[in-house]
Amino acid sequence: MIIKEIERVLEHKRKFKITYYEKPYLKILSIDRLNERFNGLFDNIICFNWDGSINFKILNNEIVDLFLDVLYEYENRKINYWININRRISEYKNKAYAFDMTKIERVLEKISNKNILVKYMDPQFIKFWENSNIRFGIASSYKDVVLEQAIRDDENKMVKQINGLWMKLEKIGTDIDISGDKIHVIDGRLEIMYPYPFYVCSFAIDVDPKLFALFGYDSCVIFENYLEYIESVQETIIRSKDVFKIHSRRVEYIDENRQLKNEANLEFQKTISYKYQNEYRFVIELNKSSDRQELVFNLNDFAAKTYKIIK
Repeated sequence: MIIKEIERVLEHKRKFKITYYEKPYLKILSIDRLNERFNGLFDNIICFNWDGSINFKILNNEIVDLFLDVLYEYENRKINYWININRRISEYKNKAYAFDMTKIERVLEKISNKNILVKYMDPQFIKFWENSNIRFGIASSYKDVVLEQAIRDDENKMVKQINGLWMKLEKIGTDIDISGDKIHVIDGRLEIMYPYPFYVCSFAIDVDPKLFALFGYDSCVIFENYLEYIESVQETIIRSKDVFKIHSRRVEYIDENRQLKNEANLEFQKTISYKYQNEYRFVIELNKSSDRQELVFNLNDFAAKTYKIIK
């Protein structure tokens, strides 16, 4: 079923192959980076259902078009992309599992405000979050290759690789006027790093069977009074003597192979491969460097209105 739907989309959008061949912007990618892009975009277009089944749906035409560009680039390199597609489908089937829909619906019916924050986790940590605690992990720890791919982050060191890339310099705090000078970026590869260590705590904004499967968790805690929760987190943490600042917002997803300009600061950027996560993020910077891997806070008397789903 999934294979047939992909074939149908390929046929329907066949004219876009010519457009890509006229400007094959992915040709400068190594095969490893091309495979990473394939995996991430496929994660966006595959759909998981509560009964444990998976299917392919066009929910976002932009993502589908980017995915097809990867397939065209595989063709350019004479690589059989169906091998990768079948491999990923097999992996998805192994991750998917069925939920008790009656139980799910019973929980969701209780939530009057659909603007929610959702924290996916192992059941053993539910009490921690229900008791108004919050945990931040150092951002660099989410680059660990042993983590599920969906949990890993890439904003701590964003690599933008764009064909024909040039940088235009501006005068910033220097006695030497370099305004207007241009630097040709070799192989179109530009690495952007956040200058200070920071800590993150991330939430999704909806309950989605895909996130259970790709995160590798079978439970979640849902925070209904999300605006009050966000305010409580910010007010509690900023009072800590160790904290320099805390800020939060929705994550912005960028196409690192076609996009340089973006609105969000680096700590709130992720590549488009993670767009399906719809992440809301808190970020903490400390007053001085620390070797702590995590920060834990209690929100004092704030009682978050929470619900839980356990497989």
